[in-house]
Amino acid sequence: MWLNLFKMHSTWEIVNRIIKGYDKKHAANKLNCSRRWLNVLIKRFDPNNQTCYSHKNRNRVPANKISQAIVDRVVWLKQNKYPHHFSIQHFHECLMNIENIKISVSTIKNILKQNNIITNFSHQRNKRQSIKNNGQHCLIMRTKKFGDIVEADACKITFLNGLNLYLHLIVDRATSKILAAHFDTRETLIGYYNILRRMIINYGVPLTCIVDHREIHHRNTDRVKEPKLPQLNYVCQNLGIKLIATSIPQEKPVVERLLRLVKTRLIAEFSLVESLTIERANELLSIHIAKINQLKNYDESSFPSAFTKANDDWDWNLFFALRYPRKILKGNVLSFQQQYYQPFLCNEKIMKNFAVGASGLVMITLNDKILWSTNKEIYTLVKYNKYENSWNNHQPFELTDENSNSSWTDYHDFK
Repeated sequence: MWLNLFKMHSTWEIVNRIIKGYDKKHAANKLNCSRRWLNVLIKRFDPNNQTCYSHKNRNRVPANKISQAIVDRVVWLKQNKYPHHFSIQHFHECLMNIENIKISVSTIKNILKQNNIITNFSHQRNKRQSIKNNGQHCLIMRTKKFGDIVEADACKITFLNGLNLYLHLIVDRATSKILAAHFDTRETLIGYYNILRRMIINYGVPLTCIVDHREIHHRNTDRVKEPKLPQLNYVCQNLGIKLIATSIPQEKPVVERLLRLVKTRLIAEFSLVESLTIERANELLSIHIAKINQLKNYDESSFPSAFTKANDDWDWNLFFALRYPRKILKGNVLSFQQQYYQPFLCNEKIMKNFAVGASGLVMITLNDKILWSTNKEIYTLVKYNKYENSWNNHQPFELTDENSNSSWTDYHDFK
């Protein structure tokens, strides 16, 4: 509207200048019209009305325009009485014969398109446009590199013998290959640590990992004055993995589809296993995952790899340890899970004394060792019986060739 008004004012001004002596040839080039049409404009010129060149039907409502009441009625009928499985042609016949609304098929298409209503028979282009207008989720393109983006998730599986287990799965988006899987009694941080460790050992470190929006993955900083980094996010930052937490299932479609496939197949396969336990299920899981990958014929050799090799000197049991901040109490003990522990030097039966209030981290490794980390040093924790004033069940943590060359700073700097 404003553009047309601007053009009309420009035409009025140019014709006004022609009357005052402006060259008609330059004016015709300016207006992009012939000399004959320019003479017609001069005859229609009104010095007191700058809109004298506007069309006479401007701002006039057409006589055959459909009323807003009919438009609202058509929209309501399509959404409630004649849903998406009615084609446009079928819907038009119902309007003509049943509802006594006489409008054309093209008008119905325009009404539905303006209200972002699609049917099962709509073209793919119209469906994508409707999804985009409604703010819904479009298709996510696959990545072109193996290990560029991995997706992790967990689901509950109830087997025929009544055993309830949670399957943790991590999948590559480019190839849809299952990289690692693990059973746990619940969806826990240990379950995600296990699949992450197996993926790093077998394939390497990926660039990006997409997980659910949970407190162990991503913490809401608005509720905490001094937010602390969640443990999985902290581990991923040390590995150089970009962790993305989302509560939208469509953001990680590959792992959502594969969880449904793996769940149905494992329920059928494990129904043939007698006396199924969580240990037995984890033993058989790798065999069935390999069968599924072979069945789907996932070939990662045709994709360039984005995995990076991890440091071989790291002890993954220590790296993926659960960390809990604690302080030393009186008597050189600390409280953890309603038990008291005392710190001892590794490989020795010598107690290490600390001042009251000394802070550190209690670390539970993947092989169920309980350690104490403070001042970039690691000590083993021994259960303390305060009534007998003695320590029991002392099993010192042994340094092996695998972790003897490790730097303890890699496992301590957790904030």
